[in-house]
Amino acid sequence: MTLRREKTVRKTVLWADRLADRVITVGGISVIVAVLGILVFLVVEVMPLFSGARIMESSRRTLANPPTAVLASGMDEYHTLVYLVLPEGSIRVIHAETGVDLESVPIEREGVEIRSVAETMDREHLAIGYSDGKVQMVDLKFNVQVIPEGQVPATGLTSLNARDRTDGKSVYSLLPGQQVRVVRFTPIMEEPVSLGTSDRAVTAIAFQSGGKAERSTSILVTRTEDGLLNLNRIERRLNLMTGQMKTVIENTELPGLPDNVELFSMCLSEQADTLLIAAMDGRVFRYNLQKPDQPVLAETIRVLPQGVRLTAIHYLVGGQAVLVGGADGSLRLFFPINEETMGTPDKRVLVEARRFDPLPDAVVQISPASRGKTFAVSTASGHVRVIHATSRKTLLDVVPAASDPPTATILSPRMDAVFSLFRSGSTDLVRFSAPHPETDFATLFERVWYEGYPQPTFTWQSSSGSDSFESKFSLVPLIFGSVKAALYSLLFAVPIAILAAIYTSEFVHPRVRGMLKPTMEIMASIPSVVLGFIAALVLAPVVENWVAAVMMTFMLLPVLLFAASILWQWVPQHFAEYSGGWARMGGAGLVICLAMWGSIEGSAWFESAFFGGDFKMWLTQSPMQATPMLFILFFPVTVVLMGFLYHRFINSWMIRFYSCISLKTARIYDALRWAGLAAIAVVLNLAIASAVAALGFDARGWIVGTYVQRNTLIVGFAMGFAVIPLIFSIAEDALNAVPNHLRAASLACGATRWQTVFFVVLPAAMSGVFSAAMIGLGRAVGETMIVVMAAGNTPILDWNIFNGLRSLSATIAVELPEAVKGGTLYRVLFLSALVLFAMTFVINTVAEIVRLRFRKRAAQL
Repeated sequence: MTLRREKTVRKTVLWADRLADRVITVGGISVIVAVLGILVFLVVEVMPLFSGARIMESSRRTLANPPTAVLASGMDEYHTLVYLVLPEGSIRVIHAETGVDLESVPIEREGVEIRSVAETMDREHLAIGYSDGKVQMVDLKFNVQVIPEGQVPATGLTSLNARDRTDGKSVYSLLPGQQVRVVRFTPIMEEPVSLGTSDRAVTAIAFQSGGKAERSTSILVTRTEDGLLNLNRIERRLNLMTGQMKTVIENTELPGLPDNVELFSMCLSEQADTLLIAAMDGRVFRYNLQKPDQPVLAETIRVLPQGVRLTAIHYLVGGQAVLVGGADGSLRLFFPINEETMGTPDKRVLVEARRFDPLPDAVVQISPASRGKTFAVSTASGHVRVIHATSRKTLLDVVPAASDPPTATILSPRMDAVFSLFRSGSTDLVRFSAPHPETDFATLFERVWYEGYPQPTFTWQSSSGSDSFESKFSLVPLIFGSVKAALYSLLFAVPIAILAAIYTSEFVHPRVRGMLKPTMEIMASIPSVVLGFIAALVLAPVVENWVAAVMMTFMLLPVLLFAASILWQWVPQHFAEYSGGWARMGGAGLVICLAMWGSIEGSAWFESAFFGGDFKMWLTQSPMQATPMLFILFFPVTVVLMGFLYHRFINSWMIRFYSCISLKTARIYDALRWAGLAAIAVVLNLAIASAVAALGFDARGWIVGTYVQRNTLIVGFAMGFAVIPLIFSIAEDALNAVPNHLRAASLACGATRWQTVFFVVLPAAMSGVFSAAMIGLGRAVGETMIVVMAAGNTPILDWNIFNGLRSLSATIAVELPEAVKGGTLYRVLFLSALVLFAMTFVINTVAEIVRLRFRKRAAQL
């Protein structure tokens, strides 16, 4: 009789099971949603980097009395007022948005005419050349102040628009919070000065000014109607005791131009060390003024093709890059680079660095910003385009309804508005928003040729103390730094961790394993900031002082460990079995200590024999012999090659030979065998290293080079110490998960313990071992504090293990606290986070694919 028992489950258990199912489901979905939310947030923060300008407001007006020509022009940073220097001898001030005339300041002297005008880069100083040979300087100032609304005059003001009112000189703009911004143009006219070189009319002038009011210096280059070129240095010194101003003028005649030159314009660099004289036919004459008393015509270059007339030329902020526009609508950027082989007197040449998209007709005006590399350009038909010089991104493109030649084009100092005055008298003020003009895919991920660099490079430099500095946001050095740090740390960590996992899982007593595993897991809990601190302040100085000993340890330790394993065969079998794993571990510890002691004691001999007595000096002196480092680098490859050849052609014969002799004799032959193989490997490796060195290959400048204290080697040690416990723990669990019947079957077939490990256990656990290595790679790629503290934070593309690096995560940690929210650096750092997110995603995806393939193969065993 079969007894049946009715099985029942309490309702509380069922409810708990259903609740757990729902909680797990919701939790899993929440994790996916959270990851996707992070991804979407990063993308939203990054997208503005790749967008152009957005027009905020546009206004068109017509002037009552349009000027026929404008010699110079400017606009305040709030695009409230515009001044126009007119050839009739006055400075006309108008309201930018409405075109209403305010005041007009006379500048022409009686009985003389204005023949030339030049502005400084910041448009705060003006030099006027007259027909009598004199020059007058004018300070162009916009006085801006913010006052409470109650201080605005109650009467005498005329309304200009809904925001602005004027008394005929100042403009009062209503701001939020019951405040008013007052903007007024107040030019300061200086007395005309005679340069003492000629009383002929000054037909062309280039001008720069610097210093303070009580101690100022002005540099002028003038060309008179008789063709003479003069460099004039005007120094003004204010006597603080008497209040008198003393003016000193120094003149130097410049080398003349060829007779057939039709002068177009003269440009003086911001540092007043370079003069460019442009001719109508597209030639540019570059004068070096670094020695004012010995100016030289350093170079003559054609900046436009033969037959194309030059129609516009202007320096950008910084005084190095110069923009050139032609009658064919072409627009090019040039700047000087150092070039020893060109034969110029100053060893510099003017090179074409960029070529912009052509405009529909002749470029007639270039208006650079005074605070960045953005500029506005207008054509003969009135087409206006705003471009960033480095990224070549077109921020704004204003196409005229009808052809109307411009007489003035002004880009605001903040690069957020462009004002255009056309010959018909119409004005166009376009306010726009372009918060990230310097970034696009090319500047972030491709080589860019920056001013002062000999060639296009990948460069990261987010800040500088110079006003003319240009931010450089290439992410390639940061991506390279992350990969470099992860690679070198894994080269150190993976072999140690996996071999330790194999040893712990397969060769030591379970009691020893029970102590080793928790100890390694405790190591994983050490904060990375502690490891970084120890690496930077303790390990880095020690390695710097004993770098030769460290190099020798990498060679001596494997040799001694292998020799110890050969000697262990001579230990009586009963003692080896009785001692278990403790004796082996103790012996390995003694061998490690012996290797370290031998490296320290023998480092002087090692340096003297291989590196001429000083390893760090050898790294920087390439004429010295390259073979020693090549010998060290090729040695692992040679050993692997020798092992493969031995296993392929000799191993089976040696196994048959050992089966015919006694155990004692076999031990002797085994020692002789390994000694012979080691000697052959050394000789073969030396031959390979010598041959490669004879072909001109040198590890210096590639994998080794100049030594700095905080370098990739230190990062590899510290990060490897952080990664080893993680890889060890996962790999050891994977090895222990291999069924014991596979081991037993292998041993029963006569395989040794090592053969069982490498041909049975390791292939079966390969998916887990590979996952351990990939998880360690993910940890290394995302590591922050160790890299920040121990790597030197140098964003360079260099495989040199003795040099520093800068990773994506370290850059985010260092620079994000100081980045302005919503600024370019802020968003580029979020792009760095997005790239890091993508890197880890790709690594994990590839790891999962490979792991599944290993798992399928293991399932077939």
